[in-house]
Amino acid sequence: MEHRLRFGHVRHSPTRRSRCLFRCDRCRKERPRDVVGLEDCRRTCGAAMRTLQVRADGVRRTMSRATDRSDEPAAVRPEVAHAACGVPEAGQLGERTAEGGVVLFDLDGVLTRKDTFATLVTRRLRTSPWRLLLAVPALPLLALTVLWPRWRGPVSRYLVRIALLAASPESTRMVTTDLAREFVATPQWLNSPGLTAARRHLDSGDRVVVVTATEEQLARTLLDHLGLTAAEVIGSRVAPAALGAWLRPHNYGGAKYEALRARDVPRPWRVMYTDSWADAPVLRHVEQVVLVRPSPSLLRRARRRLAVPVVPLPGRSGR
Repeated sequence: MEHRLRFGHVRHSPTRRSRCLFRCDRCRKERPRDVVGLEDCRRTCGAAMRTLQVRADGVRRTMSRATDRSDEPAAVRPEVAHAACGVPEAGQLGERTAEGGVVLFDLDGVLTRKDTFATLVTRRLRTSPWRLLLAVPALPLLALTVLWPRWRGPVSRYLVRIALLAASPESTRMVTTDLAREFVATPQWLNSPGLTAARRHLDSGDRVVVVTATEEQLARTLLDHLGLTAAEVIGSRVAPAALGAWLRPHNYGGAKYEALRARDVPRPWRVMYTDSWADAPVLRHVEQVVLVRPSPSLLRRARRRLAVPVVPLPGRSGR
C-alpha cells in the first residue's frame, strides 16, 4: 500500500510496521517514520504540505489527498496525520498551530517527571504512622491499578483523603507551595522536552491550558517559577471537609473534560500533551494527541482507539 503526498510518499507494509518509511521527493532520502526524521527533512528541503483528507475504512486502508500550494510557509499545522502507520505530518511537536489555538497539557509525566501531588501524599503518609496505618488496606489495590487502571481514581482519592486528615486547606496550600519550589530546584524532577514544547506554543501565540489532577495552587506556583506565567491552570482544589481537607473537585479522568467545558475553554482543542490513558475523555475531543514518553502498549492502544493522529514525544531516559 502506497500513499503519495505532495513532497514525498509513505510506504506502509500491513505486516511489518517497521517498514513504514518517508521518502522526500527532493533529496530522495528515506527517513524513519518518527517525527525527528520528518522534521529534519522538512527543515533541510523546505518542503511544506497540508493534507486535506485522511479516511480509514473497515479494512485498515487509508486514503489521502494533498494540496500543491508551494506558497505556504514551511511551518504549517497539518489537519490530520497518516493514521494507519502513525506517521506524523510536518509541523508537529512544538510547531505553531495554524492561526493559534488551544493547546492542552497534562502536568505530571509531561512537564514533570515526578508526580507532584503523589509526592505530597507519600510524604504525609510516611511521616505519620496513624495515617499510614489507615492507608495500608488501599496499598495492594494501588498496585493492582497497573492491571485495572479504572481503579486508580477511587484508590487515589482514598489515599488523598487519608493524607489530608487533620489538615486545613490553608496549611495544605502552604505545603503545596513549598513543594512546587522544591520541584523547580530539582531539575531531574522536570521533563525538559515537555517544558520546551509548552514554551514554543506560548511563543507562537497559542493558548496553553494545563489541565491536571494535582492541586491547582501547586501547579500554578510551579508554572510561575518555571517562567510559564502565561499558561492557564485547571486543577483540583483543596476544600474543607470533616476531620480535615480533601480535593473537591478531584480533576481526574472525565472530570478534566467537564472542567474544560465549565471554564469555557473554546474548541477546537488543537493538541493535547499527555502520558496517560486516563485522559482519554479529553483525547477524544482534540485534533492531535502527543504522548510523552509512552510505553509501547499505550502507544498501540491510543492509535487503535483514537480517531485522531497520535504522535510520540520521547524524553530523557530514566525515571
